[in-house]
Amino acid sequence: MFKTAYFCIFGEPVVKKNNRPIYTNSKTKKPFVGKSEKLSSAERNIMAQIARHDWGKETLKPPYHVSFCMVLPHNRRKDVSNAWEIYADCLQKMGVISDDNDIIVLNMVKFRGQKKQIEAPFVTIGYTEFQEVK
Repeated sequence: MFKTAYFCIFGEPVVKKNNRPIYTNSKTKKPFVGKSEKLSSAERNIMAQIARHDWGKETLKPPYHVSFCMVLPHNRRKDVSNAWEIYADCLQKMGVISDDNDIIVLNMVKFRGQKKQIEAPFVTIGYTEFQEVK
């Protein structure tokens, strides 16, 4: 027996590594990596959309099999593996999964199309919880 959770999240995917400014700690003068407003806003948007889905509000038990599908209305290049990171972090923060390190299978698909075919960018995510069969 296994449980599943599916999410459809609308909005242009934001890549974490391209939206991390470097700041300097005023006391120690050491640099640290922060979050841009664009990245923070994207995280809030993703988590708000996850909260609206009916996934049972119970953390799925690891290990996980995940399908990640990114659908874009344009033909611009966007790396699907880099885009995945923000969604994995948000699903962990929202308690859908306990740890993204427990993903044993990760299928990634990207569709790029014409604006006539796809009106707005979105991402679909499907999680399956595996349990031993006795």
